[in-house]
Amino acid sequence: MKIHASATFLAAIAACFSAGAQDGPVVFEGGYKFDLLNVVSGGLQRGGQPLGHLDLKLKTDLEKAWGWTATTAFFNLIHDHGEKFNRDRVGSFNGVTNIEVPVDTERLFQAWIQREWQDGKYSLLAGLYPIDTEFQVLDTAALFVQPPYGPTGDLSSTRGPSIFNTSAFGVRGKWVSDDRSVYAQAALLDGIPGDPGQPKGTHIVFGANDGTMGIVEIGLRTQGSGPAKYAVGLWGYSSRVDDLVDVDANQNPVQRLSHGAYVLADANLWKDSSGRSLAGFLRDGVTDGDSTNFQSVVNTGLVINAPFSGRPDDVLGLAYTHVALSDKHRAVQEAAGRSPTAFESSWELTYRFKPAPWLALQPLVQWHRYPGGDRSVSDATVVGVRTEFFF
Repeated sequence: MKIHASATFLAAIAACFSAGAQDGPVVFEGGYKFDLLNVVSGGLQRGGQPLGHLDLKLKTDLEKAWGWTATTAFFNLIHDHGEKFNRDRVGSFNGVTNIEVPVDTERLFQAWIQREWQDGKYSLLAGLYPIDTEFQVLDTAALFVQPPYGPTGDLSSTRGPSIFNTSAFGVRGKWVSDDRSVYAQAALLDGIPGDPGQPKGTHIVFGANDGTMGIVEIGLRTQGSGPAKYAVGLWGYSSRVDDLVDVDANQNPVQRLSHGAYVLADANLWKDSSGRSLAGFLRDGVTDGDSTNFQSVVNTGLVINAPFSGRPDDVLGLAYTHVALSDKHRAVQEAAGRSPTAFESSWELTYRFKPAPWLALQPLVQWHRYPGGDRSVSDATVVGVRTEFFF
């Protein structure tokens, strides 16, 4: 079964909801990110070119629009284009920018409807839903441009997680305690998002061998001296995939179930009377190591809000990611005559400021150690700037 969607489809839905919600709120948000990056040393190739990401969102309160109690609809159209910077110039498993995609395309990335009960204590969502909007989320880490500060790399590298920039159809249920401090959420989605044979556009395909992908997260939110979040999660697939190394008696790859787990902490660590604050995060993800290059991923970082007096919207951050590569990945690389490393790591230092309400600028520098876990590739230094427009 296949379903296709496009910008025309989104526009038609937007017009429908706008017409039906004349007496209620229809919220539209838009933005454009433009990354100009350059490899100044090491990596696969020096130099660089720009990448761009257009993001259009429409949210409608269906209770006010059509009388559907405590129900919300959400649509998100994205368009991504530009150089395949990491693929061609750095070669890092961690990646360089979170707007780099395999193929330039526009896509209906989110299209879901959610119903709530008991003032939001319980909710159920169904539709095109990327799990990285609610699972594994580190609010403090959202500052950083590198991909691993979204979903963990061990999950991203599996056969088909529903994350940027291809989402899958599924359902998500959530419960929060009366005081909103404890939550539990779970999602079950199509095991392979989109249509691998058609990388452009939006496709909902329920293939016979897709299986499902499931993820569960339980967390605690506290206030204290500042907001904090602590969570643990599990994820896995119902369909088996080839082991990287092991074979059966007929020399066929042994079939494995990909699965993993993670823990995270994201907290405000300090705040003074002027509004200056320091926040930090730590996240550790582990996977089976049988079917992907990763064994584990650790992210950590610090972010200073309003680092300079008189500039309350400025943010300064430093983050580090360490990827432990699986023994089986290294065995495959050695068999191919390469010289693999046991890990890859990267740093990112960045500063974000807003010269105008509609504009943000974010210069950055990244250092990549052992890009792609390959000793033959020199450590890479990347400099650049992200420009964001809001409308």
